[in-house]
Amino acid sequence: MTILSSLQDEMKVAMKAHDQARLDALRLMVSALKYAQVDDPEIADPGMVEILKKEAKKRRESIIAYHAGNREELAKKEEYELSL
Repeated sequence: MTILSSLQDEMKVAMKAHDQARLDALRLMVSALKYAQVDDPEIADPGMVEILKKEAKKRRESIIAYHAGNREELAKKEEYELSL
């Protein structure tokens, strides 16, 4: 089972549980991986891990920016997405 298929399975679980926050975060991850597959259709799990690391870095940078701008609600959302 690839990373992408396991994330898609997690999305199904989140949909059934009506967990919208988790579903949104998983959709962002799946979207990033599918976008990378457009550039490289043969991308393997190690490449997907690198993409997810880049996404995590974006989340950390956003958290810092939101805290600096006193946008605590958005910072908490980004922290939740990063925790997944």
